[in-house]
Amino acid sequence: MSEHVPDWVPGWVDTVDCACWICDPTGRLVYMNDEAGQLLGVTEAALGNWCHETVASRDADGEEFCRAGCPPWCDAMLDRPPQRRQLITRGADGQDHLSRTRVVPLTGPHDTYPWLVHCAYSQEQSSRVESLLTRVAAEQHTPSEPTSRPPTA
Repeated sequence: MSEHVPDWVPGWVDTVDCACWICDPTGRLVYMNDEAGQLLGVTEAALGNWCHETVASRDADGEEFCRAGCPPWCDAMLDRPPQRRQLITRGADGQDHLSRTRVVPLTGPHDTYPWLVHCAYSQEQSSRVESLLTRVAAEQHTPSEPTSRPPTA
């Protein structure tokens, strides 16, 4: 999807072998790989849009998950470890797709925080992806002072 990967995007994003998209500290989509575009049914034209409006996932109970000030953003701001979640996303085919999703917060350009790397993967990919994301999350530095406030729609 993104032919040009910004130099600040961590190299592991290209090796994780699942759908990955990144939103900036204000909640705007800034990067997605081909798998994310296919899962979400969007093109690069979605970059710059609100992540929660574009992705619009629901939890396993069907409740809205993606929203301004979403749970992964709150986890990052409260210095809580990333959680693995089961989310339902409506794909380009109009069907609901259940995937395991983990969001890893990063310090981004100009030491801004949190940039959220969303990784969505299938049951079959679970052990390989979880192993990598657990290692990556443990290596991330969380600044003592957040640099952003909750995104607004």
